Amino acid sequence: EWLLSAGLRPTRQRLALANAAALGLGLNVFISISLKAQNKEALADFERRIAEQDEVMECYLMTGDSDYLIRVAVADMATSRALGERFDVRRYPAMLFRRAGDYVGVVHGMLDWDAFVPAIVGMLAAPVQRAPGIGVPVRPAGAGGCSSGA
Repeated sequence: EWLLSAGLRPTRQRLALANAAALGLGLNVFISISLKAQNKEALADFERRIAEQDEVMECYLMTGDSDYLIRVAVADMATSRALGERFDVRRYPAMLFRRAGDYVGVVHGMLDWDAFVPAIVGMLAAPVQRAPGIGVPVRPAGAGGCSSGA
């Protein structure tokens, strides 16, 4: 009743809060993502594609070094590693390359500058390929998307 007295009205939508650990999703992984382009089309395309990823629980448009910060819910560290394997991550840190939202490849681990630059040049010239798939959806269909924090 105090909500009504404060001028807040109920909506027709219902919301259920679930305990992530009880669902077997006790680990949150936060991933910073930088896009190649930051125009309206690139941002909209990324948001559309990230909404299709079942593991993504939250997605925020950021300012600063990264374009987006996403929160991914997984069962455990092994599942987190399996998610990395989805994009062929074999060693951390890793740089995931996507072009227009499609998978290109990954540069793994800490590299000397002489090895790092050719690896980046190779990824930028590489064709898009099919990313390896994993796992079981952890979010109901139609849920999610990105939030600008508004």
